[in-house]
Amino acid sequence: MNRLFFLTFILLCSCASLNKVESTRETNSNSNEYTYSDTDSKIRYNVTNDKKDLHIKLNTSEFTTIMKIMRTGLIINFDLNGKKSEKTYFQYPLPQTNRFAGRDMAKQGNGMGTRFDLNKLFAQISDEAVFNRNGEVEQLNVLATNSDVKVYMKATNNEEMTYDLYIPLNKISKDGIASLSKLSVGITTGKVDNESAEGGRGEGMSAGGRGGRGGMPGGMGGGGRGGRGGMSGGGRSGGMEGGERSGSFNKSSMTKPIEIWFKLNLVKID
Repeated sequence: MNRLFFLTFILLCSCASLNKVESTRETNSNSNEYTYSDTDSKIRYNVTNDKKDLHIKLNTSEFTTIMKIMRTGLIINFDLNGKKSEKTYFQYPLPQTNRFAGRDMAKQGNGMGTRFDLNKLFAQISDEAVFNRNGEVEQLNVLATNSDVKVYMKATNNEEMTYDLYIPLNKISKDGIASLSKLSVGITTGKVDNESAEGGRGEGMSAGGRGGRGGMPGGMGGGGRGGRGGMSGGGRSGGMEGGERSGSFNKSSMTKPIEIWFKLNLVKID
């Protein structure tokens, strides 16, 4: 009985500890301002929505974070109950084990900034993505013009990665925005094992779940896809500085998955 109480207490504390993020109204302005950031991954992010779609925008210039996303995949989780469930998620890119070997990553990151070609690496990413809603798996091609999910991933100045995801609210939940008052969002990746992170074999990663690529959005629901790339999950962004640039590779950080969870308050639009 005491054990059950303890586990329930831990679960409630975990859920209560989620930071709160306020979505703002989507304006189609392609703003490069970010309100929130995560100190560990140095990912900056913003969330907007309109009546139909949710727009999650990420940015980082952290070399290790970019490599982790490209190797193990990036997963955007959606939990309608405000917890940390990973049963409903969109994944893009998918894990790219064979495309980005540990030795190649170490070569790019060990003080060889002049050899780091982010655009070239992005060109190697598969166009495949996955959306899973409580076990109902949908395979997506992010370049398909008829896809209702849009993702844009691009490189800027060969140092930054920006990632824009546009997803219909009624895809997250069939009842749309009316059923998303408790929505929490998790931005997660897998991790790379020690041997692979040291530049050994290309395998040995844990994908942590689940897949694409793109151009830049022209607004909510636009076509195409693309990406470019810092306080803690749900924290306010204060113009994060420092960290690794494109030529710095943190091997120990590669063995830790990215986990940014927050409670999302959507804008109610009449």
